[in-house]
Amino acid sequence: MSLTLLLGMTSYISIYRTYFCPNATGDVIVRVSHYFICFWAVWMGCWATIVSVIHPTVSSIGSNSTAEHW
Repeated sequence: MSLTLLLGMTSYISIYRTYFCPNATGDVIVRVSHYFICFWAVWMGCWATIVSVIHPTVSSIGSNSTAEHW
């Protein structure tokens, strides 16, 4: 595991236990973590869709079609 991942999980666990559920067990923390990951994936998917609708060339960066727009 990377150091960044470990720090992120440590921060998540301490924030969740401190502010939301002080008696949380390991199973509860894993379940809430999975819910948050699913929420984050949907949230980022929505933002990606919005950005691609507003500015269609953003979704095609790196392809030959963007050179024509510039």
